[in-house]
Amino acid sequence: MREIEPIYIALGKIIMACRHERDLSQEYVADWLGLTRTSVVNMEAGRQRIMLHTVLDLAVLMMIEPGELIDRAMELVRQ
Repeated sequence: MREIEPIYIALGKIIMACRHERDLSQEYVADWLGLTRTSVVNMEAGRQRIMLHTVLDLAVLMMIEPGELIDRAMELVRQ
């Protein structure tokens, strides 16, 4: 089994934290992105690579700059 890349695990944690801060359900995020709830679960767990356009859409939904999502994920990776 292939190891999950740390950046995707970190990005998933940041997405989950932002989702909780905005009090959004996984179902709502999935519907907004046009994905399944399972995809959101997998993204948050770091099991699914997130396409750039999805990162941009998530940033809009979470009211955060896309670069901040990436920067926060990179901080977690460096810890």
